[in-house]
Parts: sequence; C-alpha cells; structure tokens
Amino acid sequence: MMTVSSKIFDELDKLFYPKSIALFGASNKIKIGTISLLTILAGDYKGKIYPIHPRDESILGIKAYPRLKDLPKQVDLAIISVPAKNVPSVMEDCVDNGVSSAIIYSSNFSEVGEEGRRLEEEVIRIARKGGIHFVGPNCMGIVNTSINLYALMNLSIPRKGDVSMVSQSGTLGTISMMNASSHGVGLNKFVSSGNEADLKMEDYIEYLIEDEDTRVIVAFIEGTRSGKRFIDVAEKATDKKPFIVLKGGTTTAGSRAAHSHTGSMAGSDKIYDAFFRQKGVIRADDEQDMVNLTKGFSRSILPRGKNVAIYTAGGGFGVLASDTCEKNGLNVAKLSNETIKKLNKILPPFWSHGNPVDITASGGMNFDSRINIESIEILLAAEEVDSVIFLEFNFDGYMKKVLEEIPNEDIKNVIRMSLDAGLLNVESETKEIIELKERYNKPMICVNISGRYSKDDKILEDSGVPVYLTTSDAARVLSKLLYYNEFINKKRQVVDIKERITK
Repeated sequence: MMTVSSKIFDELDKLFYPKSIALFGASNKIKIGTISLLTILAGDYKGKIYPIHPRDESILGIKAYPRLKDLPKQVDLAIISVPAKNVPSVMEDCVDNGVSSAIIYSSNFSEVGEEGRRLEEEVIRIARKGGIHFVGPNCMGIVNTSINLYALMNLSIPRKGDVSMVSQSGTLGTISMMNASSHGVGLNKFVSSGNEADLKMEDYIEYLIEDEDTRVIVAFIEGTRSGKRFIDVAEKATDKKPFIVLKGGTTTAGSRAAHSHTGSMAGSDKIYDAFFRQKGVIRADDEQDMVNLTKGFSRSILPRGKNVAIYTAGGGFGVLASDTCEKNGLNVAKLSNETIKKLNKILPPFWSHGNPVDITASGGMNFDSRINIESIEILLAAEEVDSVIFLEFNFDGYMKKVLEEIPNEDIKNVIRMSLDAGLLNVESETKEIIELKERYNKPMICVNISGRYSKDDKILEDSGVPVYLTTSDAARVLSKLLYYNEFINKKRQVVDIKERITK
C-alpha cells in the first residue's frame, strides 16, 4: 500500500519535474505572467513552453495558443497569472485537459476576506474534481535547479546546490534565496507556498525530507493550520537533515500581519520555541541569520565538541571572538603544553602564548605567511581543539579602492607591488587552508574582519570553509552546528538503547 509520504512525493514530483508548461496571463506587454515566462526562458528550461492567449499568436517569439485544447499535446504544469475572478474558469480548463499540477500567482483570495475565501474554495473544489494539486494562490512560484526550472514571478536565477527552501512569504523567500546565492549557497528547490489552499508547507517539507538532491532544508513560516502535522513533519526532517526555520509572527503585531498576509495563524511563539529546542530544529533569529546558518550548514562539517581555537593577528578581535564564543555556549579551549611548545617554535616571541592565538598586528604584517598555515595546522591537530575560527586580514579589495583615490603614481606602484606579493591578501594561503580542512576533518570558520568579502573568500566557501564578516556571526553558526550534532548523537543513543532492550 502507498504511504502518505510516497503519495506526497509522487504528486510533488509532477510539480517539480514537469516536461511541459502552459502559461496563462503572459502577453507581449510587461505583466507578471510575461516576467514569469522571461524567467523560465532565462533559466534555460529544456521542456516545452506554451503561452495561452486569446489573441496573440506569439509571445516573446514563442508560438501562443488560444486555449489548452488547441495545444499539440497535454501539458504537465499550468502557471496561472490572471485576475482572481478568472482563475476558476482557467482551473476548469486545466481539469478538462488533463493538467497534473498548477501554480497560481494571482492574489485577492482568502487573504483579503470572505469574498476571496469563497472564490478560493471554488478553485479548490474544481482542482480536486480533476485531481490537480496546486501551489498558492497568492504565491511567487517554484524553482528546481536540477532541471533549470525557474518558475517565478520575478527575474531570479540562483546558483545551483543542495539547499532547498520553503517560504510562506514570496518576497522574503526570493530575496533570501538570492542573498544566500550571493554568499555562495547553492539552491536545489524553492517554493513560495502562498495561501496554501491546496498544498501545505508540511507537504513540501515532507517531500524535501526524501529528496536525494536536498541536503539542508530551510523554511520561513508565519504559522501553520495543523500543529500536529507540522510537529510530525519537523521531527522527521531533523532526524534526516538539518532543518533551519525562521519563524515570523512572534509578536502581537507580527501575528496580525501574518494573518492579513497569507491568512496564517501564527500561534504562541513560546510553544514554537520549546518545540524547536526539543526536536532539533535550528531556529534563525532574522533573515540574515537564516542566510548565515544556511551557509554554515551547507558548507561546514559538524563539530564533535565545544572546544574552539581562535587564531588572530589582533588582540581586540580575539577578545570579541572569545566573548561571542562563550555567549553562544562554546568553550575557548585551553591549549595543552604540547600545543603551545609547537606554536613557540614558529611564532614570534611576542605572541599571546594562549588561546586566542594572537600574533599581534605587527606580527601579522612582518613575517612569512607560511606561519599562518603552520599555526592553524597545529591547532587543528590538537586533541583539545574541536574547531577553529581564524580571523582573516584581507584588505585586498579595500586597498584596490584606496588606489583609486591616491594621486601619486609612485605610492600606487608600491601598493601594487605589495598586493602582488601577497602581503595584503591571503590568496597564496587559500588552497592550503582548504587542504587542512580536508585532512583534519574539523570545522574551520573564517572571519574576514576587513568588512567585505574577497575573491579568496569565495574559493574558501566553495570548498567548505564558510566566511563571515563578524565574530558574532561565526560563533553563532558554530554553536548551532554543535547544537544539531549533539541532538543527532542523543537521538542515536536513544535508538541504540531501545534496540538493546528489545533484543
């Protein structure tokens, strides 16, 4: 017998892997439907695309058809962007012509009041009659980078990867998706769930749990209509994959806004928070924290314990890193005598002789950069160290900007020589840092204290070393990686005990 999970998986497979698409609402004028068509074309989708228009013979150079029944073959997915009052008749057309799934961008349904709610119920009734499952209404679409499908109502083409996202807010979701993409996070699937008249947030999460292309699940939720279902699905998710959640509607004002936005009932934030802690859900504080956590979980391995080593060439940053580590439940590791002896052999005599390993600013500017690599390797090899946060002084981008402001060509040439020699950047160290991470299998997190990301940071992140601009972001992400690893280990211990008892 087919389980609920396998039913959901099969139905959503049809949605995420269509071989053909019909678009209602696209035209040769710039409308939402037209932008959606542009985005699908820009993403290089390989399936068949059929614009539906009563008068235009072609749209953006693609042959258009007046009705679904005029198409040369049956389509898998309908994208609907017409006025709300016309959606029921379009859905009837989809039912009559064997469409499997639909996405309804159109708004003015249950989110605006009783009349919209009745219209939404009519759409649900028609869709169920034909066995059609649909996203929305009042949504911004879906993405499946595995097949180059970017069915969105805005021009967003994120980079490919193994993170999948579900968002009850289309705008927040698509902006967060692109923000994460700009930070090196690759996306696999995305869905803006809208009003969830048919398919619910829990359906998408349940699908992503079993999706082999998804390694990390991220969700923005305003509320849920079925607390029990959400609990069940979230628990399944955290058993298999990191599940990062940004919860909106945490205040009275936010709850009111959530209800008017998509009709969601926000529920007590204290209840959500307690549940998240109990079940291993990784909670984000805000939209940037969600991106930071997503980057960390998609890039880093999980730490085995709390002990952190901090490597810096500035005492103040070492102090801040120590504070933020401790505030986030991490231990600034006490270095063993053996580790300190090894560091003494390569570091200048004025280094801190403890953790943080502070070589000072003058030390950082006046000795061979090989010492950075050797010092970090000693820390990674130390038994008392579970992870390393290293502070990077990458002023490459900053100094290139300064060059534009300096009128003296002789001074410019000296700075250029310094940049080329690697004195003011870490390009020569990047490959070796990546090799260390792979050799020692411990989390390494970089903090670029110059305040802007560099080309070297991109190389680090693509190789599994996340980079942040503040010590607090680095410490918080590392603490959440530890939190999830501890949750998974406790879960395994409970399962192991149960198995022993039942033998």
